[in-house]
Amino acid sequence: MIPCNVIGYPNCRCQSAFVSPRQQPPLGGRRTIAYADDHMDTTPTQNTPPSARPADGKRRIFLILGTIAVVVVIAVIWIWMLTASREPVAPSTRPIDLPVSEQDVTSMEQIAALTDGKPVPPVFEGVSLPPFDENDHVYGEQAAPYSIVEYANFGNKYASLLHPELKAFVDSDKSVNWIFRHYSTNVNDYMPAQAAECAYFDAGRQADFWSFFDATFPSPVYSIDVLTAIATGLGLDSDAFRTCMEQHHTRDRVLGDSQDARLDGKVVISPSYLVSNNVTGEVRLVEGVNTIDYLKQVVDAVR
Repeated sequence: MIPCNVIGYPNCRCQSAFVSPRQQPPLGGRRTIAYADDHMDTTPTQNTPPSARPADGKRRIFLILGTIAVVVVIAVIWIWMLTASREPVAPSTRPIDLPVSEQDVTSMEQIAALTDGKPVPPVFEGVSLPPFDENDHVYGEQAAPYSIVEYANFGNKYASLLHPELKAFVDSDKSVNWIFRHYSTNVNDYMPAQAAECAYFDAGRQADFWSFFDATFPSPVYSIDVLTAIATGLGLDSDAFRTCMEQHHTRDRVLGDSQDARLDGKVVISPSYLVSNNVTGEVRLVEGVNTIDYLKQVVDAVR
């Protein structure tokens, strides 16, 4: 590198530490001596004392500190605006259910002992039942005046225990139907949930959904190959079923059920049941582990 004083700048600093990337010439090109300050006067000055030169180091420090201060102020204002725009959260009036871990539940008798004396839930004004549509999976009479809408994830052990009794209840009382909707809680739930929807859309019959549901609900850990084999065993088109799975044709349906459950039904527990009077619109939310006798009490309460 050519020393500064060779070209008539005896008091300057060497260029290598102060040439900005945009000022650096290509290798072999013409060299330009410049300071970090773009507005610096480059006129040679032979007699300028060192004390008269700009305090570049101090300037740089002030610039960094100023930038940090501006960033901090902007962050504080942003946080204040974010928190100020939120409405205060009212205390929850949701009834608290007895916590029972699924692995401890092996029979309906256990559930009856654990939930004995549980009061019927009040009408929960914060709940709105997501509307029914033609793709809902309805067990029982489509036009029944009362519905038990279940939100659950595949593999839920408690829900598996209740399903046979729930079907028997609906079979005996034609004024009540059971509607199943997805409430997937982890990645293992999504595959069998999508598979059950593929079984329904493949043939367009509720019977296919419920047959596939019964075969896969108790244990959700399946590969596509196993699920395709189950579908084939139920008489479904294996190629159409596999295509549906691999291209995720029914993923939006599963995700949509879960989202509606959280936003409209205020569902936070699997399983949860929205017991509805379809004439008056009254809805009561039943959460967690319950017996079929308890659900009957809730149905009677909305009649």
